[in-house]
Amino acid sequence: MPVNFVSLKLGALPTEEEWRCLEVFKERASKAADRAASLKLGQLSHHLCRLPDGGMRFEGTIPKSEGLELLYVDFRHLYAQEEPGNLRRNLKIVNRCCADSGMRACLKSLKLQARSSFVRNAMKLGARAPNAATATSEQVIDAMINAHIFHSNATRRRQVDELVAKFTKTGVDVLLFYAVWDFVLAAKNFRVLISDLTAENPFVLLPPKFSRARDEAATDDDLLI
Repeated sequence: MPVNFVSLKLGALPTEEEWRCLEVFKERASKAADRAASLKLGQLSHHLCRLPDGGMRFEGTIPKSEGLELLYVDFRHLYAQEEPGNLRRNLKIVNRCCADSGMRACLKSLKLQARSSFVRNAMKLGARAPNAATATSEQVIDAMINAHIFHSNATRRRQVDELVAKFTKTGVDVLLFYAVWDFVLAAKNFRVLISDLTAENPFVLLPPKFSRARDEAATDDDLLI
């Protein structure tokens, strides 16, 4: 058990199908986390440029490695709604089975982390410009995955074109990378909480900060990393 984590027994047990989902998630999250750790990040950079019309253009760099494409493949198993290893599906399972207020605050913070603080902060900075464009991490991910990475959906391709017009092609690639990166980190952190969870050992782990303040609402800073 990680240092100072609190072990909590589930108040209700997952169904047979939910146990299967949890086991698939553990395997997928471990693989994605290992893939992310293997990337040669180098010197990454990102910045916003003010345009003559008052808008903002987003630029930056991402890892130049075939491992990045493999990370996107691993990530899809944690993101796609139909996948048993879907992160949000598994967060809901634990949320249903554990009524502890600290654990629920922790799960809420993981859900927030999965939505990418990087993308949210980039949008907040850009929003200060008069003609600022906005997008969520989900919009970037859904468009890019279904238009370029795994599929060639016509509607999604139009959405990518709209994003590129707002942020440039490089900007969209950077936003996608950080959206996926933050999502995988959230999955990795959740994997820690359920690392020992089995039908024979129905216990989850609660991080120290949430055990000390179980009744406080999760905020953007209440992340595990």
